[in-house]
Amino acid sequence: MDTWPAATIPSLPGRAPQTLVYDTPSKAYVVAARDRLASIYACGITPYDATHIGHAATYIAWDLLVRSWLDSGHEVRYVQNVTDVDDPLLERAARDGVDWRDLADREIERYRSDMAALRLLPPD
Repeated sequence: MDTWPAATIPSLPGRAPQTLVYDTPSKAYVVAARDRLASIYACGITPYDATHIGHAATYIAWDLLVRSWLDSGHEVRYVQNVTDVDDPLLERAARDGVDWRDLADREIERYRSDMAALRLLPPD
């Protein structure tokens, strides 16, 4: 997937603390990224309609995690997909009488534009 332009991250003094997540089996907080390389995968959109607040909430959360890892000194590998062939996409294309590829291209571009407007860091 082509991404959007990266927002500028200001340089701040010091380092952020390690990000902790709650591990249910151990009932304890654990470090989210133990090695220098922190990795995250976010399931992307199915591009059949406009980006919505649920997309924004999800990707803002991932963006905050990526920025936290970067600020604490991690190298980050962020991967995100686009689910371009799925029933909602094919149904919407048939309903609107358009080629599903054209619909997907249009909605992916709208998604990229929305993520850039929110100043979210793009996936790698």
